Amino acid sequence: MGIPERRKREKERRRQQIIVAARRCFKKRGYKATSIEKIADEAGLSPGTIYLYFQNKEDLYASVLTKVFESLYMRFVHIKNQEIPKIEDRLNSMIEVILEVYSEEPKFILKFFHLLLQDNNFRISPVTHKILKALLKKVKEVSTALFKIDNKNYVNKYSDPIVLSDIFWSTFIGVAVVEAGKMNLLNSEINIKPKLENIFELYKRGMDQS
Repeated sequence: MGIPERRKREKERRRQQIIVAARRCFKKRGYKATSIEKIADEAGLSPGTIYLYFQNKEDLYASVLTKVFESLYMRFVHIKNQEIPKIEDRLNSMIEVILEVYSEEPKFILKFFHLLLQDNNFRISPVTHKILKALLKKVKEVSTALFKIDNKNYVNKYSDPIVLSDIFWSTFIGVAVVEAGKMNLLNSEINIKPKLENIFELYKRGMDQS
């Protein structure tokens, strides 16, 4: 391994170290009560070092949210690699993963989708923005693959995997964004898992009838 490659790996390792520390701080204290100084203390670094990797607190928060959503993507990849033959079973696995990730990190998941709709107002660096967009592209690709059915001659537009994937994510994101807005307005925690379960059940019924 050459020196440039070693430096690149060390830089990424340090970046991930900061994200892990920030995630703990945001989860424990919330966004407003967390400062760069507190994150630096948690990571065992100086505030100046944090700014070498992240533009500001918003940039770091966006990176934490992206990291959380990346875990959902990796679980979708796992479902795809299982090569489950029936689309109904794949859909059930996808819904199960979303509910699991939401249960683990409810605030972060809601805030992630809220970020997507206001990223122009969120002061994030080009690096973070690039990572975010690349992740969204990968999620779209794997979810579209999971909605593919054996028959390539789709009976109607509702059996097109791209359409099914778009409707699936629009449903989830719509609920998440509305509830994230309520959470900000009321300054309180909101559990949307029951609502998600009901909406996904309606989605499955719609697929059965298409």
